[in-house]
Amino acid sequence: MTLTEKQKNLLQWIVKEVRAGNLKEDSIWYIRNLTDYGWVDYKGSDSWPPFTFATFDILEEYGYIKWQQKSQNQYKGTLTGKAYEAVDSNFAEPDTSPKLYAENYYNFGETMTENKGNVNISGVQGNVSGIAAAGENQTMTGVALGQISGVVTNSIGQLQSTNTPEATQLATLLEQLQSAIKNESHLTPEDKAEAMEQVKTLAEAGQKPEDNALQKAAKTALKILKGTIAGLPDAAKLAESCAKLLPAIATLLSLS
Repeated sequence: MTLTEKQKNLLQWIVKEVRAGNLKEDSIWYIRNLTDYGWVDYKGSDSWPPFTFATFDILEEYGYIKWQQKSQNQYKGTLTGKAYEAVDSNFAEPDTSPKLYAENYYNFGETMTENKGNVNISGVQGNVSGIAAAGENQTMTGVALGQISGVVTNSIGQLQSTNTPEATQLATLLEQLQSAIKNESHLTPEDKAEAMEQVKTLAEAGQKPEDNALQKAAKTALKILKGTIAGLPDAAKLAESCAKLLPAIATLLSLS
């Protein structure tokens, strides 16, 4: 089951307007009554794609929006990190094969060999896990597929090695963020992995503050993290930690 083109068009429009500053990321609010309809506090002038309230329910079902208020007259909620990723990838399904994942996230000049369905990756720090796919056996040495905590630790370590006061302070904050994500009981393993990827992006941006592409990626990473915690219950410790850590991280990266 996938989104229809109309549903995709609506999500693309919402993400575009949030990025343009015309809609509030944490207050996606649409009202419809007998005399009026539209987006509350919308600052843009672009017309939006046609849709029904059922489309809002579908977007929530896929995890792209978390609705805090729903009624026959209004929907109010916030975007999640998945919404940005879906739009940026043009709704492509990720290829989670061991080889592609390793190339995307663990390419540190190490070697990978493949022999009759057995995949071995060596020389990368982290945990070890076994993976079974398509009837073949794969073993990963040094990495845990779906858990990039070791890679994040490496990225933070590289940030610390730049040996500047700002980098050291940023590395400390990212370590705290990494720990908070890892220990958050209200996040699924998939959500934790997604959040860890954003920490990795922030660490990479800290290593190269002059790189505009990385700075842009860091802005998106912060938005994804904010979207992730927006869907957590009030008792979640990660939300409390992020309320302090994310503004400080944004300041050190000159993104605030």
